[in-house]
Amino acid sequence: MHIQYINTLLAVTDMARAKHFYCDLLGMTITADFGANVTLDGHVALQTMDTWQSLLGTDAVTLRHRAGELYFECSDLDALIQRLEAHGITYVHPPCTQTWGQRIVRFYDPDGHILEAGEPIQAVVYRFRCQGMTPQEIAARMDVPAAFVEGVLSAPSTGLAVYLPDLRTPALIHALTAVWRASVEATHTFLTAREIDQIATFIPEAIAHIPVLVTVQDQAGVPVGFAGIRGTKLEMLFLHPTQIGRGLGRRLLDFAVQSYGVREVCVNEQNPKARAFYERAGFTVFRRSPIDEQGQPFPILYLRRS
Repeated sequence: MHIQYINTLLAVTDMARAKHFYCDLLGMTITADFGANVTLDGHVALQTMDTWQSLLGTDAVTLRHRAGELYFECSDLDALIQRLEAHGITYVHPPCTQTWGQRIVRFYDPDGHILEAGEPIQAVVYRFRCQGMTPQEIAARMDVPAAFVEGVLSAPSTGLAVYLPDLRTPALIHALTAVWRASVEATHTFLTAREIDQIATFIPEAIAHIPVLVTVQDQAGVPVGFAGIRGTKLEMLFLHPTQIGRGLGRRLLDFAVQSYGVREVCVNEQNPKARAFYERAGFTVFRRSPIDEQGQPFPILYLRRS
């Protein structure tokens, strides 16, 4: 006999409000909508309260029971907190740091179910590593097996490193900006030199403030590629031309997907190789814009990974 877990069901008193909360606020996707029952990605289902009560054969359903929660991880926890507060959510408790070093927040959905959101546990390991701690020290600090820490640190191939905002030195930003320019000059042939110069003025600030920055270095420790992640969107992925075609781009992309849940990206329509790269990784186009995000006449394709 094979038993398979399907999903967790939440009873809601206002389906439209619940869908707005989980889809528009938390970025979840509806995979099936049957009116009184709505299935979301992440093995979560919403059901209207009256339907749930009829199935149970009782009206005795208690919300805000505080006996369980849904757990989310978010690569930009501060941005999520700002979004939650703008939405007027009620905290179970304010944002805090757990004893093992993970920043989290707990809050109620509109029907009183508890949700927890925390930074990815892998990010905690990388932060401690960037602070100079050994894997053994990290394991002791987080109260986890050393094998878990070593597994996280060894998951990306040698050469990948995660930099949090306070660790991005001017030298690193300068080096990555140079990688960006070399990559764009080699791959974005539809841009003029003047247009590249204009865009280049925004790149250092973008690198400095992207919530998650992942770099790849050569054996000498020189950056040869990087990726920038905001929420579940890959905002940047650039390689030095000498590294294109060697699998580094796929390493960066796989790491972003596996460690940070990346599922969206956008590319210039005039860069068909980039589109093909993401489509080979399971992304598909779901929207097109005739202009880029700066309002320039460069069509943008938006891709999503199911």
